[in-house]
Amino acid sequence: MAFERKRYSSVAAASQSYLKVSIMSTSSSAVSQLKNSPLAGNINYEPTVWSRADALKVNENDPTTTQPLVSADFPVMSDTVFIWDTMPLRELDGTVVSVNGWSVILTLTADRHPNDPQYLDANGRYDIKRDWEDRHGRARMCYWYSRTGKDWIFGGRVMAEGVSPTTREWAGTPILLNDKGDIDLYYTCVTPGAAIAKVRGRIVTSDQGVELKDFTQVKKLFEADGTYYQTEAQNSSWNFRDPSPFIDPNDGKLYMVFEGNVAGERGSHTVGAAELGPVPPGHEDVGGARFQVGCIGLAVAKDLSGEEWEILPPLVTAVGVNDQT
Repeated sequence: MAFERKRYSSVAAASQSYLKVSIMSTSSSAVSQLKNSPLAGNINYEPTVWSRADALKVNENDPTTTQPLVSADFPVMSDTVFIWDTMPLRELDGTVVSVNGWSVILTLTADRHPNDPQYLDANGRYDIKRDWEDRHGRARMCYWYSRTGKDWIFGGRVMAEGVSPTTREWAGTPILLNDKGDIDLYYTCVTPGAAIAKVRGRIVTSDQGVELKDFTQVKKLFEADGTYYQTEAQNSSWNFRDPSPFIDPNDGKLYMVFEGNVAGERGSHTVGAAELGPVPPGHEDVGGARFQVGCIGLAVAKDLSGEEWEILPPLVTAVGVNDQT
């Protein structure tokens, strides 16, 4: 069967370019100036600080920085499963692709439980809000395909039950590797622990639909190290997830950004002048925000196979501002 891929100008590519520009403007081209690393060359950059002053500039009335309203009657993709984090099939330069005319997305997905007694209220009515709030504990990676990008067909789970080594499958990035249809799915293995992982499979298409097949061997790549990124031992509510790999056109190396927390025991971080920024009077007291230590993490691969990785310092930190990126 012939294999044809169509490449689209993508939000992912634009976001990647914006991230690089914003980081380089403050951190002297952080990705390109890594020093003292056997894989990345040398590391001599300081993370870009997302300060409280920066956050205060976000205006809730500015349509460019706020989510548009979604009406209650907006059509849903499914009435039987919850769908949240959505990951289009793309290449390592960030370009979203279709395969033989089919667009493919992966989603974090969880079955709805309208008849489960634990989600029925005193009157026997389904409490969809409580069911939705519990979805993370049963998250699974599923896929969908479409000819139009509007009408999505549910393909099922990417990995069979028991393939992933943890109880939760959290978000990541599916990468189309070649014209043979090979795909590397970078994702997050969660509970017990949290690790960035990869599983390889392939896409098979026909006139009738799409199958994702042979995603059977999961390899854990790395976990939080406690030096750059907070571990579960340092904070039981730590974040370490959402890998997104890309090739930097400046040096041709394979990097990965991900969500993390700045290393250190919970509550031990200092919110100093850099973290505050030039805040207006009355905003100096950070209160409980000292527990907020979110960051955008970075790692570099030994080679383009993406089998071995080295953790690098964060690109962006948000100590005293927010806990998740």
